[in-house]
Amino acid sequence: MTPSTSPRITVVTVCRNSAASIERTLQSVLAQDYADFEYVVVDGASADGTLEILHRHAGRIATLVSEPDRGVYDAMNKAVRLARGEYLLFMNAGDVFAAGDVLSAAAAQADADVVYGDFEYVGRPGRVGADMDRGVFNHQCVLYRRSLHAIHGEYVDVGGLTAADYLFFMRLRASGRTSFRKLDLVISRVDPNGISAGLQTFLQVNLADGLLQRRGRYEVALRIVLHPVYDFLRRLARRRP
Repeated sequence: MTPSTSPRITVVTVCRNSAASIERTLQSVLAQDYADFEYVVVDGASADGTLEILHRHAGRIATLVSEPDRGVYDAMNKAVRLARGEYLLFMNAGDVFAAGDVLSAAAAQADADVVYGDFEYVGRPGRVGADMDRGVFNHQCVLYRRSLHAIHGEYVDVGGLTAADYLFFMRLRASGRTSFRKLDLVISRVDPNGISAGLQTFLQVNLADGLLQRRGRYEVALRIVLHPVYDFLRRLARRRP
């Protein structure tokens, strides 16, 4: 499969009451030097000043929607339906691109259904090496064909689910019908305190791995049992001077 010439990319931001963080995300997206991308923003009827910030940039946002939704995955599914790009990339409130030429670099190598790179956590040193085989990634570092939703469906939108993006991409991986390419590129800097952080998502990820037979049932059970101990030791290590 050869890359299309300058594939059109839709960058999406979903947000709700994100006045403290939305500006840096907007600035990062709008600073991209790639010529052929559209920006879609889906706001969940914010009431904290987020919408006023968005309206200041409205002239450079292709589609801006503000209305109540059921949560982040409902908003992401709305954005998928609004998008017109060949590829999608979600960069939600608080997250930023690693540099101004990231989209250009990724688009030049977009010769697979899913193209992904590494990421960093805001406020933490070091590059995190994404690895789809190991399930180490986040949607902010993934560029993927919008047409995959027509084949595999939208993000699962169920109350309490915080790992629907993980489930979607692991289903693609398990299908054997989706091509993947890993780039030697840091794509995003991610807010470590987003909705996907914490024990709830960890549990859901492991249950998804069990459901998709990525891990054996005993390994899943052991990881769930030992995670509180691991998390405690990790937090303790971060407090050390």
